[in-house]
Amino acid sequence: MIHSRDVVRHQPTKQASKSTAAVDAAEICTNVTNWSMSLLYHCLRKRNVCMEYRIGD
Repeated sequence: MIHSRDVVRHQPTKQASKSTAAVDAAEICTNVTNWSMSLLYHCLRKRNVCMEYRIGD
């Protein structure tokens, strides 16, 4: 899963509109840990972008 240090490093932002879909998903997956675990699970179910992003990072 996403490490806590990544959440701290990657602060929530509203600049998602200028990012690619993959980056948006990764941002949401990272930021969502501050919002709701249910949203994180939803993101993981929708696509494996979260895991791919973590591995690629």
